[in-house]
Amino acid sequence: MQRVGATALVPLAACVLFAGYGLSSADQALPANTGEARLGVERVAVLGSAYLWSLIVCLRNRSIWMRLLRRQWPYLILLAYILASASWSFLPRKVLIDWGHFVGHALVASAATFHLLHHPRRIAVVVAMSCAVIIAASIPVSITMPSLGTDLMTGRWQGVTGNSNTLGLISLLSLWACLSGWYLYPELRMRVMYLGIATITVAALVGSRSMTSIGASAFLLLSLPVFQRLASASVSARRWMISGLFFATVFALLTLLAFVPELLRPETAASNLGRDATLTGRQELWAFAIEKILEKPVTGWGFDSLASALAGTDFAYGQMHNGYLDLLVRGGAIGLALALVIVLRALYLAATQLRSRHRLGAPLLALMLAIVLHNITEASLFRAASVYSLMLVLSYTFLELYATAPAVLRSRTENASRRTRPAHPATLPNLLR
Repeated sequence: MQRVGATALVPLAACVLFAGYGLSSADQALPANTGEARLGVERVAVLGSAYLWSLIVCLRNRSIWMRLLRRQWPYLILLAYILASASWSFLPRKVLIDWGHFVGHALVASAATFHLLHHPRRIAVVVAMSCAVIIAASIPVSITMPSLGTDLMTGRWQGVTGNSNTLGLISLLSLWACLSGWYLYPELRMRVMYLGIATITVAALVGSRSMTSIGASAFLLLSLPVFQRLASASVSARRWMISGLFFATVFALLTLLAFVPELLRPETAASNLGRDATLTGRQELWAFAIEKILEKPVTGWGFDSLASALAGTDFAYGQMHNGYLDLLVRGGAIGLALALVIVLRALYLAATQLRSRHRLGAPLLALMLAIVLHNITEASLFRAASVYSLMLVLSYTFLELYATAPAVLRSRTENASRRTRPAHPATLPNLLR
C-alpha cells in the first residue's frame, strides 16, 4: 500500500465544517440538533464534492479498499437494508437521497482512514481545527447579532449553526479532538493550540446550554484520561485499576441511595440537568415513537428521515430525540440490530487497540461511548449527513483497517522489495506515526 497524502482528509474537514453551517437555511422544519446540514444547493455542492473526492481516493487505492470492504460486511448489509426500505417507504426518493449520504459516509471514512493508517494523530488536528472555525465564527455572531446568533425564546447561543443543540454538538466534538490532541501531541506548540481551541469551545458549550452535550463532555473529560492511563499501564495494574473503578462506582451509587435517594429520582435528575419532568417534551415524543414502532416493529417505516412515520400527523419533529427509538422507527428491529452490530464491533476493536496500546485506542473508545450516551436524549446514530454518524463510521472503518495493518504493511513492503514482516499490531506505532 502506498502512503496516501493529507488531501485525503479534506472531505472529512468539509463534512465537519458543513455540519455546523446553518445560517442559509430556509427550511426550518428540519432539525439541526443532530448536526444535519439543511437541504439545498449548498448541501449538494459541498457534500457531493466531498463524496466524489473520497471516491477518487478510494479508486486510486483499490487494493486496500477491497480489503477493507471485505471486513466491513456489517455496514454493507446495513446499506443494502437501507436501500431495500425504499420499497415500503412512502417517499422512496428520500430513501435514495439518505442512502447516498450513508454511502458517502463510508467513502469519506475510507479515504481518511487510508491516510490515518500511517498518520493517526492527524485526526485530532483536522477535527479540532474544523470545529474551531465554526466556534470562532459562532461566538461573535451570538454576542453581536442576537437576532441571528441566539434562540430568541431561550437566549441560548446558536451562532452560525442555526440551532443551539448543534452548537453544543460541535463543541462536544471539538473538546474530544482537543483532549485527544493533548495526549497525541506532547509538543508545547501543539498543546498551546489545543488549549486555546478548548477555551473558546467551553465558552460556546456554556452559551449553547445544551445539557446533553454538556453531560457527554463531562463524560469525555473523566473517561479519556482514565482510558489513556489504562492503555499505558501494565496488565496487572490495568486489572487493579478496573476493579478499583468498578467498586468506587458501586460505592458511590450505594451512598447516594442510602443518604440522598431523591437525587436518583427521574424528576430530580431532570431538574438538575436543567430540564422539566418531561425532559423538555421528550417523553411525549418517545410515547409517539413507541406507537409508531408497534405499528411496524420488524422493518420500520423506512430510512426516509421519518417522512413516512410522520405523514398524516401534526408532529413537526425531524427526529425522536433518542437515537435507539429513532432507529427502531426508521428501520425496525432489523435496522437496530444491524446498527448495534456495527457499534458493538467498533467498541470491541477500540478496546482491543486500547489493550495493545495503540495511540488511537483510548480516544476512539471515549468518542464512541460519548456518542452512545449522546443518543439517549438526541438522535444521531446512522442519520443522513449527521456528523456524529460520520465520526462513528470513521472510527469503525479505521479500527477495521488497522486490524489488518500487519497484512497491509506487509503488502506495501513486498511491493518495495522489502521482506520484513511486522509481528503484531502492538509493534506498529513507530511505523504508523
